[in-house]
Amino acid sequence: FEQASATEVTILLDLERHAQRGGSGKRSSLESAVKIAASLARHALAGGHAVQIAGRSREWLALPSRTGESQLHLILDHLARVEARGPLPFHEAVAQAASLVGAAGTVFFIFPSPNFDTAAFAALFALFRSRGTRMIAVVLEQPPISGQPGAGEDAPPRLPRECADCFLLSGVSYTVFSRRTPWENLFDNLVTAA
Repeated sequence: FEQASATEVTILLDLERHAQRGGSGKRSSLESAVKIAASLARHALAGGHAVQIAGRSREWLALPSRTGESQLHLILDHLARVEARGPLPFHEAVAQAASLVGAAGTVFFIFPSPNFDTAAFAALFALFRSRGTRMIAVVLEQPPISGQPGAGEDAPPRLPRECADCFLLSGVSYTVFSRRTPWENLFDNLVTAA
């Protein structure tokens, strides 16, 4: 991989087989994560940023940092074929990919659910923060269980307190993405909120 620049955007996808929800197809967490990654890549590249993407399925999905329309086509082609068959929990895959993320860049972590090892990620976030890396987490909402307080179609998406605290204490900006979240300007909204 090339040396990271100040305008580099890295997108890290959780492709572990046991982390995915919703089966397969359009309603799966993998499909939502792929759409989010594609949207982030499209907007970052349109803004002149270099973009790289990584995730651990059976094999590594690792596209080096580049700019331009050809990079977008390459990213979209790889995302169209990605499968959630990874043997590693997301924090282990991120630890292995940490050397790809350069200082002073921005990294997006795409979590398929709020169920992740907060202690392991707190250590990884500290590493990225020490490098001056800007961190943004996108967490896919887990549908609320009907009958629970706050459940319902109009309820705002929320994170369990442990997850929110992990992000806030680690200096990670985050958003909870639900099926009701508008796709327009996703990248701009995430970056401005950070």
